[in-house]
Amino acid sequence: MTKIKNIPSALFSFWVLLLTQASTLATNEENTRVNNSCLPGERAALLTLKAGFVDPKHRLSSWEGYDCCSWSGVTCSNGTGHVVKLDLSNTYMTNDSKLYPFPDFRYALGGEIRSSLLSLRYLNYLDLSYNNFSYAKIPHFIGSLEELWYLNLSYSYIGGRMPPQLEVDTKGELIDFLDFISFDLSGNNLVGNIPEEIGALDGLINLNLSRNKLSGFIPRSIGNLRSLESLDFSNNELSGSIPSSLADLTFLSHLNMSYNNLSGRIPSGRQLQTLNDQSIYEGNNDLCGFPLPIECSGSKITSQSFVFENKNSHEFYVGAIIGFAVGAWMVYAALLFNKSWRVAYFVFFDNMYDRLYQNYAEIKKKPVTRKMY
Repeated sequence: MTKIKNIPSALFSFWVLLLTQASTLATNEENTRVNNSCLPGERAALLTLKAGFVDPKHRLSSWEGYDCCSWSGVTCSNGTGHVVKLDLSNTYMTNDSKLYPFPDFRYALGGEIRSSLLSLRYLNYLDLSYNNFSYAKIPHFIGSLEELWYLNLSYSYIGGRMPPQLEVDTKGELIDFLDFISFDLSGNNLVGNIPEEIGALDGLINLNLSRNKLSGFIPRSIGNLRSLESLDFSNNELSGSIPSSLADLTFLSHLNMSYNNLSGRIPSGRQLQTLNDQSIYEGNNDLCGFPLPIECSGSKITSQSFVFENKNSHEFYVGAIIGFAVGAWMVYAALLFNKSWRVAYFVFFDNMYDRLYQNYAEIKKKPVTRKMY
Protein backbone atom coordinates (compact mmCIF):
# COMPACT_ATOMS: atom_id res chain seq x y z
CA MET A 1 0.00 0.00 0.00
CA THR A 2 2.92 2.33 0.71
CA LYS A 3 4.24 1.96 -2.83
CA ILE A 4 0.80 2.65 -4.29
CA LYS A 5 0.48 5.87 -2.31
CA ASN A 6 3.84 7.12 -3.63
CA ILE A 7 2.90 6.67 -7.34
CA PRO A 8 1.16 10.09 -7.80
CA SER A 9 4.12 11.85 -6.28
CA ALA A 10 6.52 9.99 -8.57
CA LEU A 11 4.40 10.80 -11.64
CA PHE A 12 4.28 14.50 -10.68
CA SER A 13 8.07 14.59 -10.31
CA PHE A 14 8.43 12.86 -13.69
CA TRP A 15 6.21 15.39 -15.48
CA VAL A 16 8.00 18.35 -13.86
CA LEU A 17 11.34 16.94 -15.00
CA LEU A 18 9.99 16.31 -18.53
CA LEU A 19 8.59 19.84 -18.87
CA THR A 20 11.80 21.37 -17.56
CA GLN A 21 13.87 19.47 -20.10
CA ALA A 22 11.49 20.43 -22.94
CA SER A 23 11.62 24.10 -21.93
CA THR A 24 15.41 23.98 -21.82
CA LEU A 25 15.57 22.39 -25.26
CA ALA A 26 13.16 25.00 -26.70
CA THR A 27 15.14 27.84 -25.14
CA ASN A 28 18.40 26.48 -26.52
CA GLU A 29 16.80 26.07 -29.95
CA GLU A 30 15.47 29.66 -29.86
CA ASN A 31 18.85 31.01 -28.78
CA THR A 32 20.55 29.04 -31.52
CA ARG A 33 18.06 30.41 -34.09
CA VAL A 34 18.39 34.02 -32.94
CA ASN A 35 22.09 34.20 -32.22
CA ASN A 36 23.56 31.88 -34.81
CA SER A 37 21.29 32.10 -37.84
CA CYS A 38 18.31 33.91 -39.34
CA LEU A 39 14.73 33.04 -40.05
CA PRO A 40 14.43 30.56 -42.95
CA GLY A 41 11.77 32.63 -44.75
CA GLU A 42 13.90 35.78 -44.66
CA ARG A 43 16.97 33.84 -45.80
CA ALA A 44 14.98 32.58 -48.82
CA ALA A 45 13.82 36.14 -49.56
CA LEU A 46 17.41 37.41 -49.57
CA LEU A 47 18.52 34.62 -51.90
CA THR A 48 15.68 35.50 -54.29
CA LEU A 49 16.78 39.14 -54.13
CA LYS A 50 20.36 38.10 -54.91
CA ALA A 51 19.19 36.03 -57.90
CA GLY A 52 17.68 39.18 -59.44
CA PHE A 53 20.90 41.18 -59.15
CA VAL A 54 23.74 41.36 -61.63
CA ASP A 55 26.91 41.21 -59.52
CA PRO A 56 29.98 41.47 -61.80
CA LYS A 57 32.49 41.77 -58.93
CA HIS A 58 30.87 39.13 -56.70
CA ARG A 59 30.12 41.55 -53.88
CA LEU A 60 27.49 39.15 -52.57
CA SER A 61 29.76 36.11 -52.52
CA SER A 62 29.22 35.80 -48.76
CA TRP A 63 25.50 35.22 -49.31
CA GLU A 64 25.61 31.47 -48.86
CA GLY A 65 25.18 29.08 -45.95
CA TYR A 66 22.42 29.08 -43.36
CA ASP A 67 23.25 32.13 -41.26
CA CYS A 68 22.08 35.10 -43.36
CA CYS A 69 22.66 37.47 -40.42
CA SER A 70 26.40 37.13 -41.07
CA TRP A 71 26.10 37.98 -44.77
CA SER A 72 27.67 41.17 -46.09
CA GLY A 73 25.32 44.17 -45.77
CA VAL A 74 22.72 42.28 -43.69
CA THR A 75 21.97 43.24 -40.08
CA CYS A 76 19.57 41.30 -37.85
CA SER A 77 17.92 42.18 -34.57
CA ASN A 78 19.75 40.67 -31.58
CA GLY A 79 16.43 40.12 -29.87
CA THR A 80 14.30 38.57 -32.62
CA GLY A 81 16.65 37.50 -35.39
CA HIS A 82 14.64 39.42 -38.00
CA VAL A 83 16.50 41.27 -40.77
CA VAL A 84 16.20 44.97 -39.90
CA LYS A 85 18.89 46.60 -42.07
CA LEU A 86 20.04 46.02 -45.63
CA ASP A 87 22.98 48.14 -46.79
CA LEU A 88 24.00 47.21 -50.33
CA SER A 89 25.44 50.60 -51.26
CA ASN A 90 28.50 50.57 -53.47
CA THR A 91 31.35 51.75 -51.25
CA TYR A 92 34.19 50.96 -53.64
CA MET A 93 35.90 54.24 -54.49
CA THR A 94 37.90 55.35 -57.50
CA ASN A 95 40.57 58.04 -57.54
CA ASP A 96 39.94 58.99 -61.17
CA SER A 97 38.13 62.15 -60.08
CA LYS A 98 40.41 65.14 -59.58
CA LEU A 99 38.10 66.71 -57.00
CA TYR A 100 37.18 63.90 -54.63
CA PRO A 101 36.87 60.08 -54.57
CA PHE A 102 33.84 58.75 -56.40
CA PRO A 103 32.23 55.29 -56.31
CA ASP A 104 33.63 52.83 -58.81
CA PHE A 105 30.63 51.72 -60.85
CA ARG A 106 32.46 48.61 -61.98
CA TYR A 107 31.43 47.26 -58.59
CA ALA A 108 27.82 48.39 -58.93
CA LEU A 109 24.97 45.94 -58.57
CA GLY A 110 22.55 45.83 -61.49
CA GLY A 111 19.55 43.86 -62.64
CA GLU A 112 16.21 44.15 -60.85
CA ILE A 113 15.05 44.85 -57.32
CA ARG A 114 12.74 41.91 -56.64
CA SER A 115 9.57 42.01 -54.57
CA SER A 116 10.91 39.29 -52.26
CA LEU A 117 11.90 42.30 -50.12
CA LEU A 118 8.30 42.24 -48.89
CA SER A 119 9.13 39.11 -46.89
CA LEU A 120 11.50 41.21 -44.78
CA ARG A 121 8.60 42.60 -42.77
CA TYR A 122 10.78 44.17 -40.09
CA LEU A 123 13.21 45.91 -42.46
CA ASN A 124 13.59 49.56 -41.43
CA TYR A 125 16.75 50.60 -43.32
CA LEU A 126 17.39 50.11 -47.05
CA ASP A 127 20.40 51.55 -48.89
CA LEU A 128 20.95 50.71 -52.59
CA SER A 129 22.89 53.86 -53.47
CA TYR A 130 25.62 54.10 -56.10
CA ASN A 131 24.48 51.05 -58.04
CA ASN A 132 23.20 50.78 -61.60
CA PHE A 133 19.60 49.72 -62.18
CA SER A 134 19.52 50.96 -65.79
CA TYR A 135 16.95 53.76 -65.23
CA ALA A 136 14.31 51.39 -63.87
CA LYS A 137 11.35 52.99 -62.09
CA ILE A 138 11.10 53.18 -58.31
CA PRO A 139 9.70 49.75 -57.33
CA HIS A 140 6.10 50.30 -56.28
CA PHE A 141 6.27 47.68 -53.54
CA ILE A 142 8.95 49.46 -51.50
CA GLY A 143 6.30 51.61 -49.85
CA SER A 144 4.61 48.46 -48.56
CA LEU A 145 7.49 47.77 -46.17
CA GLU A 146 5.63 48.95 -43.10
CA GLU A 147 8.65 49.35 -40.82
CA LEU A 148 10.86 51.13 -43.37
CA TRP A 149 11.89 54.65 -42.34
CA TYR A 150 15.19 55.10 -44.23
CA LEU A 151 15.43 54.78 -48.02
CA ASN A 152 18.49 55.70 -50.07
CA LEU A 153 18.39 55.17 -53.84
CA SER A 154 20.77 58.02 -54.66
CA TYR A 155 22.99 57.69 -57.74
CA SER A 156 21.52 54.29 -58.53
CA TYR A 157 20.34 55.08 -62.08
CA ILE A 158 16.65 55.16 -61.20
CA GLY A 159 14.40 56.80 -63.81
CA GLY A 160 10.79 57.60 -64.62
CA ARG A 161 8.45 59.80 -62.60
CA MET A 162 8.05 60.08 -58.88
CA PRO A 163 4.98 58.14 -57.74
CA PRO A 164 2.00 60.45 -58.46
CA GLN A 165 0.19 58.92 -55.51
CA LEU A 166 2.21 58.42 -52.36
CA GLU A 167 -0.44 56.18 -50.82
CA VAL A 168 -1.96 54.12 -53.65
CA ASP A 169 -0.51 53.45 -57.08
CA THR A 170 -2.36 52.97 -60.37
CA LYS A 171 -2.76 49.22 -59.74
CA GLY A 172 -4.39 49.82 -56.39
CA GLU A 173 -1.43 48.47 -54.43
CA LEU A 174 -0.32 50.16 -51.23
CA ILE A 175 2.42 52.79 -51.56
CA ASP A 176 2.79 54.18 -48.07
CA PHE A 177 5.82 56.39 -47.44
CA LEU A 178 4.16 58.24 -44.60
CA ASP A 179 6.50 56.92 -41.89
CA PHE A 180 9.71 57.79 -43.71
CA ILE A 181 12.31 59.88 -41.90
CA SER A 182 14.92 60.04 -44.66
CA PHE A 183 14.12 59.98 -48.40
CA ASP A 184 17.10 60.30 -50.77
CA LEU A 185 16.55 59.94 -54.54
CA SER A 186 19.34 62.29 -55.62
CA GLY A 187 21.57 61.80 -58.66
CA ASN A 188 19.09 59.84 -60.76
CA ASN A 189 17.00 60.50 -63.88
CA LEU A 190 13.62 61.29 -62.36
CA VAL A 191 11.37 63.48 -64.53
CA GLY A 192 8.05 65.27 -64.20
CA ASN A 193 6.64 67.25 -61.29
CA ILE A 194 7.22 66.86 -57.58
CA PRO A 195 3.81 65.50 -56.48
CA GLU A 196 1.68 67.68 -54.22
CA GLU A 197 1.14 64.62 -52.01
CA ILE A 198 4.73 64.89 -50.80
CA GLY A 199 3.38 67.19 -48.11
CA ALA A 200 1.83 64.14 -46.44
CA LEU A 201 5.29 62.88 -45.41
CA ASP A 202 5.15 65.00 -42.30
CA GLY A 203 7.66 62.82 -40.43
CA LEU A 204 10.49 63.51 -42.87
CA ILE A 205 13.72 64.93 -41.49
CA ASN A 206 15.76 64.65 -44.69
CA LEU A 207 14.48 65.07 -48.28
CA ASN A 208 16.97 65.03 -51.14
CA LEU A 209 15.76 65.13 -54.77
CA SER A 210 18.79 66.93 -56.17
CA ARG A 211 20.48 66.21 -59.51
CA ASN A 212 17.47 64.86 -61.38
CA LYS A 213 15.35 66.31 -64.20
CA LEU A 214 12.33 67.33 -62.17
CA SER A 215 10.32 70.23 -63.59
CA GLY A 216 7.28 72.38 -62.80
CA PHE A 217 6.55 74.28 -59.59
CA ILE A 218 7.67 73.45 -56.07
CA PRO A 219 4.42 72.30 -54.41
CA ARG A 220 3.01 74.56 -51.71
CA SER A 221 2.48 71.48 -49.54
CA ILE A 222 6.22 71.47 -48.85
CA GLY A 223 5.36 73.70 -45.89
CA ASN A 224 3.60 70.75 -44.23
CA LEU A 225 6.92 68.99 -43.59
CA ARG A 226 7.30 70.65 -40.20
CA SER A 227 9.98 68.19 -38.98
CA LEU A 228 12.24 68.75 -41.99
CA GLU A 229 15.85 69.66 -41.18
CA SER A 230 17.48 69.17 -44.59
CA LEU A 231 15.96 69.96 -48.02
CA ASP A 232 17.83 69.72 -51.32
CA PHE A 233 16.12 70.42 -54.69
CA SER A 234 19.28 71.63 -56.45
CA ASN A 235 20.28 70.87 -60.05
CA ASN A 236 16.83 70.22 -61.47
CA GLU A 237 14.60 72.13 -63.91
CA LEU A 238 12.13 73.56 -61.40
CA SER A 239 10.47 76.87 -62.30
CA GLY A 240 8.16 79.49 -60.83
CA SER A 241 8.51 81.03 -57.41
CA ILE A 242 9.59 79.47 -54.15
CA PRO A 243 6.35 78.98 -52.17
CA SER A 244 5.96 81.16 -49.11
CA SER A 245 5.06 78.05 -47.11
CA LEU A 246 8.79 77.25 -47.00
CA ALA A 247 9.00 79.78 -44.16
CA ASP A 248 6.90 77.38 -42.03
CA LEU A 249 9.82 74.91 -41.77
CA THR A 250 11.12 76.06 -38.41
CA PHE A 251 13.64 73.22 -37.98
CA LEU A 252 15.30 73.68 -41.38
CA SER A 253 19.08 73.91 -41.06
CA HIS A 254 20.21 72.88 -44.55
CA LEU A 255 18.64 74.20 -47.78
CA ASN A 256 19.79 74.02 -51.40
CA MET A 257 17.73 75.39 -54.30
CA SER A 258 20.65 76.16 -56.62
CA TYR A 259 20.72 75.68 -60.39
CA ASN A 260 17.05 75.61 -61.28
CA ASN A 261 14.87 78.13 -63.16
CA LEU A 262 13.27 79.68 -60.08
CA SER A 263 12.10 83.30 -60.11
CA GLY A 264 10.56 85.98 -57.94
CA ARG A 265 11.05 86.95 -54.32
CA ILE A 266 12.74 84.58 -51.89
CA PRO A 267 10.36 83.98 -48.96
CA SER A 268 11.30 85.45 -45.61
CA GLY A 269 10.87 83.88 -42.21
CA ARG A 270 12.59 83.52 -38.88
CA GLN A 271 14.35 80.25 -39.78
CA LEU A 272 15.05 81.24 -43.40
CA GLN A 273 16.79 84.41 -42.20
CA THR A 274 19.44 82.20 -40.58
CA LEU A 275 20.19 80.54 -43.95
CA ASN A 276 22.12 83.50 -45.35
CA ASP A 277 24.48 81.70 -47.73
CA GLN A 278 23.96 83.09 -51.26
CA SER A 279 25.06 79.77 -52.81
CA ILE A 280 21.73 78.27 -51.64
CA TYR A 281 20.04 80.10 -54.54
CA GLU A 282 22.94 80.22 -57.02
CA GLY A 283 22.12 79.59 -60.66
CA ASN A 284 18.58 81.08 -60.50
CA ASN A 285 19.03 84.35 -62.36
CA ASP A 286 15.49 85.66 -61.76
CA LEU A 287 15.44 85.31 -57.98
CA CYS A 288 15.66 88.39 -55.76
CA GLY A 289 15.64 89.32 -52.10
CA PHE A 290 17.61 88.26 -49.05
CA PRO A 291 20.25 86.81 -48.97
CA LEU A 292 20.94 87.76 -52.60
CA PRO A 293 22.24 91.28 -53.35
CA ILE A 294 19.44 91.74 -55.93
CA GLU A 295 16.51 93.82 -54.69
CA CYS A 296 13.02 92.98 -55.86
CA SER A 297 11.33 95.59 -58.06
CA GLY A 298 7.69 95.92 -59.08
CA SER A 299 8.43 94.17 -62.37
CA LYS A 300 9.76 91.09 -60.64
CA ILE A 301 7.55 88.02 -60.57
CA THR A 302 6.65 87.61 -56.93
CA SER A 303 4.23 84.73 -56.97
CA GLN A 304 3.00 81.82 -59.01
CA SER A 305 -0.37 83.55 -59.40
CA PHE A 306 1.29 86.16 -61.63
CA VAL A 307 2.49 83.36 -63.87
CA PHE A 308 -1.03 81.98 -64.07
CA GLU A 309 -2.47 85.44 -64.84
CA ASN A 310 0.08 85.90 -67.60
CA LYS A 311 -0.93 82.55 -69.00
CA ASN A 312 -4.62 83.52 -68.90
CA SER A 313 -3.91 86.85 -70.68
CA HIS A 314 -2.01 85.01 -73.36
CA GLU A 315 -4.91 82.62 -73.84
CA PHE A 316 -7.33 85.60 -74.12
CA TYR A 317 -5.36 87.21 -76.96
CA VAL A 318 -4.99 83.92 -78.79
CA GLY A 319 -8.75 83.38 -78.50
CA ALA A 320 -9.48 86.93 -79.76
CA ILE A 321 -7.28 86.43 -82.84
CA ILE A 322 -8.89 83.08 -83.62
CA GLY A 323 -12.38 84.61 -83.18
CA PHE A 324 -11.57 87.49 -85.54
CA ALA A 325 -10.21 85.10 -88.16
CA VAL A 326 -13.30 82.88 -87.97
CA GLY A 327 -15.65 85.91 -88.21
CA ALA A 328 -13.80 87.33 -91.22
CA TRP A 329 -13.95 83.97 -92.96
CA MET A 330 -17.73 83.75 -92.41
CA VAL A 331 -18.25 87.18 -94.03
CA TYR A 332 -15.99 86.22 -96.92
CA ALA A 333 -17.82 82.91 -97.42
CA ALA A 334 -21.20 84.67 -97.44
CA LEU A 335 -20.06 87.10 -100.16
CA LEU A 336 -18.42 84.30 -102.12
CA PHE A 337 -21.47 82.04 -102.34
CA ASN A 338 -24.36 84.63 -102.37
CA LYS A 339 -24.33 86.79 -105.51
CA SER A 340 -26.98 89.31 -104.40
CA TRP A 341 -25.10 89.97 -101.12
CA ARG A 342 -21.85 90.34 -103.02
CA VAL A 343 -23.37 92.93 -105.45
CA ALA A 344 -24.99 94.89 -102.58
CA TYR A 345 -21.68 94.86 -100.67
CA PHE A 346 -19.67 96.36 -103.53
CA VAL A 347 -22.42 98.89 -104.45
CA PHE A 348 -22.46 100.09 -100.85
CA PHE A 349 -18.71 100.67 -100.78
CA ASP A 350 -18.78 102.35 -104.25
CA ASN A 351 -21.42 104.84 -103.05
CA MET A 352 -19.48 105.46 -99.86
CA TYR A 353 -16.33 106.15 -101.86
CA ASP A 354 -18.18 108.61 -104.17
CA ARG A 355 -19.59 110.58 -101.23
CA LEU A 356 -16.23 110.86 -99.55
CA TYR A 357 -14.60 112.00 -102.78
CA GLN A 358 -17.27 114.69 -103.38
CA ASN A 359 -16.88 116.07 -99.87
CA TYR A 360 -13.14 116.22 -100.28
CA ALA A 361 -13.46 118.06 -103.64
CA GLU A 362 -15.81 120.69 -102.18
CA ILE A 363 -13.42 121.39 -99.35
CA LYS A 364 -10.56 121.90 -101.80
CA LYS A 365 -12.60 124.45 -103.87
CA LYS A 366 -13.28 126.82 -100.92
CA PRO A 367 -10.93 129.85 -100.91
CA VAL A 368 -8.57 130.10 -98.00
CA THR A 369 -8.80 133.47 -96.16
CA ARG A 370 -5.85 134.80 -94.25
CA LYS A 371 -5.82 137.52 -91.63
CA MET A 372 -3.48 140.42 -92.33
CA TYR A 373 -1.54 141.84 -89.39
